[in-house]
Amino acid sequence: MWGGDIWQAPIGSDTEYWFWIPWILPHLGALFGAICYVGFISLHHEKEIDVGMAQQQRRRKESNES
Repeated sequence: MWGGDIWQAPIGSDTEYWFWIPWILPHLGALFGAICYVGFISLHHEKEIDVGMAQQQRRRKESNES
């Protein structure tokens, strides 16, 4: 029952497709995790490009003043 036999359906049963579970669910979990990351974390931080552009504008302004 334990080990490699846990993903095999009993002989004569209608559910012979258990082998898809360890192949598909990790990918679906990764996709779900990525969506959660973008929704809960990434959208609430400043974009790195915006920060870089602000620094460039500040440097240009300082160089024009001197």
